[in-house]
Amino acid sequence: MSNFIVNDKKTYELINNSIKKVAPPKKMTVSEWAELYRMLSPESSPEPGKWSNDRAPYQKFIMDAFSSVETEQITGMTAAQTAKTEILLNIVGYIMTNDPGVGGNMI
Repeated sequence: MSNFIVNDKKTYELINNSIKKVAPPKKMTVSEWAELYRMLSPESSPEPGKWSNDRAPYQKFIMDAFSSVETEQITGMTAAQTAKTEILLNIVGYIMTNDPGVGGNMI
């Protein structure tokens, strides 16, 4: 990438803001994404508000397995009512944020 000098402050701000908008998303795991962006509504959760991995720490491993490049398949054997839907919603949100293209490369 070549270096160039911009003397005009408005042009510099325009270029700087444009670069930020096209920059690739920050590398993070699904559980990190959930803690940063996910909000639980009062209609769907007995504990509305910001998502916290501390509410059910066992979910973190499942979510992070999805964002690991070493994972080829995830199989879950879980009891009923153990937030599987919430885990999948976090995975979908993660994909929408990090790879929103048609089809995506993550699935």
